[in-house]
Amino acid sequence: MNLDFAGIHRDLLTGSSTPSGWAFKPANPNRPGSDLYVASHQIFSNHGLCVSLLIRNGLSPERTPISATPLVSLAFFRKVDGAYLLARDTSKIIIPIYLAEAIQLFACLAGEMPTVLFDVVRPGVPQKHLRCGPAADQAYRFLLSAYQMDSDSQQSRIDVAITQVDVFHIQAYLLALGRLVYPWMETTVIADLYRSSSVARQPQERRGEDPQSEPQMQAIQEQAVDRVGQQPRAIDPDRISKAVFAVGINKWPAKRRDVIRHIQETATFPAMDRLIQAGNAGDFSEWDRIAAEFDLCAD
Repeated sequence: MNLDFAGIHRDLLTGSSTPSGWAFKPANPNRPGSDLYVASHQIFSNHGLCVSLLIRNGLSPERTPISATPLVSLAFFRKVDGAYLLARDTSKIIIPIYLAEAIQLFACLAGEMPTVLFDVVRPGVPQKHLRCGPAADQAYRFLLSAYQMDSDSQQSRIDVAITQVDVFHIQAYLLALGRLVYPWMETTVIADLYRSSSVARQPQERRGEDPQSEPQMQAIQEQAVDRVGQQPRAIDPDRISKAVFAVGINKWPAKRRDVIRHIQETATFPAMDRLIQAGNAGDFSEWDRIAAEFDLCAD
């Protein structure tokens, strides 16, 4: 995740005053009103979790952007019969994490708060909750639990057990959220502010009753699958990045520029090299898989 935080903040998060109020540049001009996914990372465990950094516009009645907010999105999806449902999971649960929640979640993942529970309540949207606490299985560090009340008042729930490596990735995205808000701050300063702010709020860490008692973990079927973004980066990034674009635009039937950009921004260079070779051979199954995971993260 190599981002120009100051550039993104200047271009998309800084508004201008107009006679009718504040105006912002559309975060996703190709899909007005849709979120811009700046970066994303997938976690595959007993179930799946997509962690995304995105920018969301608020729209006027004329559907012009009048606000811009950065946030982290946690999309929980199920694993059934040994297969991750990904975009086919019609019951996935998406939890938005704004700066206030990021402070508490970061502190919990850093071991400075035992558990934390967030409530997500918005008009016209089923009530959601996110709980973070220690995992019962010692092979994992924490258990993230997403709850959602369905229209018939039935509760659905997805638990994802995460390792210390997964904690690192999630914390990196929470820190990136802070960098988007205050790009002039160093990452270490933001981490310190997260910790100091959480200390003052620990008595209010639980907003509402825990929807369920501590879950009993089932045996983990499969710890992980290949994850884009964990191998050392190779040299000559410009050549590889341009080759990904050329293969994606000229040979990939989908020709999706948003997914191509996502690959360029998040994939390791060895992974991109494999995609290039496969694409040149006419095999785009991996490209299509990445596109499906990318769509999964869309709210």
